[in-house]
Amino acid sequence: MSFEGIDPSAELYNIILEEQFEDFSKYYIAEISFEEFTCKVDVAYRIKHGVFPLMDEKMSYHLLAVVVEVGRKLMQDVENYFEEPEFDSNVYQQNVALYPKIMHGCYEQFMINYDGELSYKEYCCKIDIQYRIEHNCFPHDDDYSMAARLMTCATDYGKKLIAKMDSSIDEVMHEEMIEAAADILWDCINDFLNSPIHQYISDEHGYHTSRRFPKKLIYDEDVSAALDHFCPDEADSIADEAFKWLKKKKFVRVVESGAKSKYDICELIDV
Repeated sequence: MSFEGIDPSAELYNIILEEQFEDFSKYYIAEISFEEFTCKVDVAYRIKHGVFPLMDEKMSYHLLAVVVEVGRKLMQDVENYFEEPEFDSNVYQQNVALYPKIMHGCYEQFMINYDGELSYKEYCCKIDIQYRIEHNCFPHDDDYSMAARLMTCATDYGKKLIAKMDSSIDEVMHEEMIEAAADILWDCINDFLNSPIHQYISDEHGYHTSRRFPKKLIYDEDVSAALDHFCPDEADSIADEAFKWLKKKKFVRVVESGAKSKYDICELIDV
C-alpha cells in the first residue's frame, strides 16, 4: 500500500468534520449541507485562531472544539429564529428553495468569464461569506430580501474575482513580454560589443574590458526599432524594463555610475 500524496492533516480534517456533521444532522431541524457546515467551521476557526484549519499545525487539538461550538450556535440560532414573533417559516423555506437556483445561475454565468478554476462549492462559500459581511447574516437567514441581495452580491463579487484573475493574467503576459524583450536587448548589446564602433569607444574611454558599454545604448534607434513591436511608441520604457530584468538575472551589471542612470557604464555577462 502506498501513502504517497496523502496529506495526514487533510485526512484528519475530513474524518472529524464528517463524523461531527453526521451527529449534528441528527438533531438539527433546519437544512444545511456538509459544504455549508464546513465553510462555517473554517470561518469560525479562522476568527478564533487566526488561521484556517489545514494551515494550523495544532489543528488536531483545536478543530473538534470549534466544530462543537459552531454546531451549538447553529442549533441555538434556529431555536431563536423560531421563537421570534415575526418568524415566517414559509419565507425561510422559500430561501432554502431559491438559493440553489440563484447560485447555479450566477455560477454558470460567472464561469463563462472566469479563466481560473473554482468549484461550485468554493464559489458558494465565498459568496456566503461576502453576504454575511455585507448584510450581517447568511442568505438563508435573510427574511425578505435574500433573492435580490444574493444575486447582487454574487454578481458584484464575481466581477471582482474576474477582474483579479484578469489582472493576474495581464501581469503574467507582461512578464513574458519583458523576458522576450530582454533576450532581444541582450542580442542588440552583444552585436554592439562585436562591432568596430565599440572598439573605437573602448579605446576612447579606456574601458578595461571589451564587454563594457554605456547604458544609453539601450535607447539607440536600432535597439528601439528591435523592441518597438512589443508596444509601439514605448520602446524606451520596454528597454528600461528589459534592462532591469537582465540586471536582476545578473546578465548585465553596472560597473560605474554616471550623473544620471543613462550615463552608467555597464558590462554584459556572457551566458
